[in-house]
Amino acid sequence: MRFGAWEGLDWPQIRERYPHLPEAGWSNPREYTPAGGESFDEVHVRVAEALVEIRERILPGQRALFVTHAGVLHSMIHVLRPNGVPPLRFRFETASITRVQLDGDRAELASLNELAVGQPR
Repeated sequence: MRFGAWEGLDWPQIRERYPHLPEAGWSNPREYTPAGGESFDEVHVRVAEALVEIRERILPGQRALFVTHAGVLHSMIHVLRPNGVPPLRFRFETASITRVQLDGDRAELASLNELAVGQPR
């Protein structure tokens, strides 16, 4: 997500410069678009375009690995709309694994926010 005027700032710095923003704004990008940045809907468009390109390159039976931040992951799941996805109003754990199985135009959630056994949450 392009953060425009917020690029490189943490949430306390953003709140100091833009006090009109809601306290929990960082956790819901659907509620704001930073000046010079992009909206969450614009992120969905970019993610959807990337997924089309990736699907064209992957042969049947092949796997793909995406290493990304939570915003792109939320958007990817929104775009794919896999079966079995709960409402995504939570925070992804650092280094968690989410697996989505693709079959043609269908997508199914295989795991969500999975952590290694014994790793603290």
